[in-house]
Amino acid sequence: QAAELEVSQEQLQEQAAELEVSNEQLQETIEELSRRGAERDAAHGQLATVLEQSPTGIIIAEAPSGRFLFVNRRTHQIFGRSRLSEGVAAYSADWTGYHADGPDAGREVAPHEWPIARAVENGETVSAKVVEIVHADGHRLQISINAAPVLDPVGRVIAGVAVFDDVSEER
Repeated sequence: QAAELEVSQEQLQEQAAELEVSNEQLQETIEELSRRGAERDAAHGQLATVLEQSPTGIIIAEAPSGRFLFVNRRTHQIFGRSRLSEGVAAYSADWTGYHADGPDAGREVAPHEWPIARAVENGETVSAKVVEIVHADGHRLQISINAAPVLDPVGRVIAGVAVFDDVSEER
């Protein structure tokens, strides 16, 4: 029995040593993951700052609802509003816009016609669509909108992004 106990004790000591090595490896892995997480958080913070301070209006909306996930400061300046739309159906209640060009010129833009709606609902890419909007203070301006869907790795539309600028002076 003493010999068996001695063998068991040696086995336990070997297991304890193995556990110590595993614990050290686990601790190193945790530290590496923590470092990567901090780097990722810093990169996300930098990206958020760039988007917020962009000289171009930016909207990111989830698909297929069209609920706004992000709206930058320039967007609020262009529209004169700080409200975040809750979905495509609310777009024409939140904004007043008119088609600026083509056969529909002067006709009000319906909710599903806004480029960001077309991106999140249909996966469409819309380039240089000019819309005349009514600013919150009542004056009108023309904006050029580009919108595109954001796809997941298998190609499903998960969001949409729209960028736009006030082109009133140019037009």
